[in-house]
Formats: sequence, structure tokens, C-alpha cells
Amino acid sequence: MKKYLEKFIVLATVYLALTTTKRLIWYFETPDWITDLRIPNIWDIEYLTFAIIRFMVPIFTVLGLINCFKNRVFELNNLFNFPIFYILLDYIISVIRWSSPLYEYPKFNFTFLFIFKTLFLISVVYFISYKQKNTTKSSLIASKKKRIINFLIDSFIIILSFVSLLPNFSEIYDDIYYLLTDLGQLSKYKWILCKLFFVYYFCFELFFRQTFGKLFTDTQVQIQQSILRSIFLRTISRFIPLYFIPLFIQKEGLHDKISNTHITVASNAYK
Repeated sequence: MKKYLEKFIVLATVYLALTTTKRLIWYFETPDWITDLRIPNIWDIEYLTFAIIRFMVPIFTVLGLINCFKNRVFELNNLFNFPIFYILLDYIISVIRWSSPLYEYPKFNFTFLFIFKTLFLISVVYFISYKQKNTTKSSLIASKKKRIINFLIDSFIIILSFVSLLPNFSEIYDDIYYLLTDLGQLSKYKWILCKLFFVYYFCFELFFRQTFGKLFTDTQVQIQQSILRSIFLRTISRFIPLYFIPLFIQKEGLHDKISNTHITVASNAYK
């Protein structure tokens, strides 16, 4: 049963990577800041960053397939992690976007892709949770350098995801530059950032024990007690102002101590 589930996840990852590639090609256009020879603004950076991430999805998927053929085993190897992480991130952003009363979406697209991605992510979470039970826990605590890199990468992705959501919630969509320059207007949408911040960390660490930052530095959350309780406490404690400051001084942050968790090296965590 586990083998069939693993094959389904691999095939579904390939399919979703193809839809991402199609979307990338379909909506691709030369950025204005390049043609106009000007310094890119936050919207330009958001567009370029997500274009690069979407471009990397099919690349990692192809590399994952090559690895399968090379080893003659059709399995979910570590190269598929990045595409799966992107699918979850896109899923989170889409759900928050659809919650806006100002956003309209195609009914068929919403129904089919939403249901398919939901089933896909449930399958991935179930399979990985099974793998984690049979994985030896690492005792090597991650360095301060890796912790800081984790924080910077995740913060960058969350901020750009927030920027991508703003036009779907703003009533002044036609004047997005005004939205960014007027802090009074921007503060009205801080609840979107809080929701995104919570869901990002809670879902990624609950399902995968990793975020994009931890995937990049090959680290993971090591849990000592109840998984749900520990991840919830980790996520909530991140709302404490300047919670990340201890990371610049020591290997453990305030959210680690509150939730009784550790960040350890995660080499081949799901292999």
C-alpha cells in the first residue's frame, strides 16, 4: 500500500510541476524594470522571485525522476521535496486569496485543482509521517549561522507572499504604489500578514518539520513531546516581539525553549 501511495505522490508531483511550468510559460513576460532600465520595486522583486521558484519546480522534478531511473526505484527521493514545498506554499497563498470578497476565480479550476492538491497534500503528509517514524533522530544541533539563514529565507518568502496577496484584498488595486507608501493604508492589511505568518510556519513544521529555509540549510525541527502542541507553541511564540534576537547570540531561540523543541541537522530525513 505504501509503495502505491509513494508512486501516486511522485506522479502527482510531476503533473503539478507540469501545470506550474504551463502557468510560468503562459504568463511569462519581460519585466518592466528590465525594459525600462530602472531599479526594481517590491512588486518587481516579488514577481521575479516567484518566477524563479516556479522555474526551479520542474527542474527539481526532472532531477528527481532522473534519480529514480538511475537507481531503478520509483520512489519519493529528496529532490522532490522542493516541488512539494512549493505546492504547499501555493496552496496556502491560494486559500488565503480565495478568502477575499474582492477575488473572483474560475469555478472549474478552483474545484478540480483545489480537490486534487488537497488529496495530494494529505497523501504526502501521511506518507512522510510514516517515514518519520522509521527515521533515526539527529542529535546534531544546527549552528547559529544556519538558524539565521533559516530566519532570513522564511521571512523573505513570507513578505513576498504577503505582497502578492495585497492586490486581492486592497480596494485601491489600481494604485498599488500608493498602498505601499501609505503606512496607514498598509496597516489595515496586517491581519493578512499575521494569518500568512501563522499558517506558513504551522503547516510546514507540522507536516514536514521543515520550512523553505530549513530545506535550504538541511535542518529540521526535532520534537520531544506532543507534535501538535509543540508546533502550535512554536508558532504562537513567534509572535513575541523580537523573538528571533536570541538566535544571533545562541543556537536556541525563545520559541525553541517555550515549545521544548530543537533544530537539528536533517540529512536525508525522508530517504
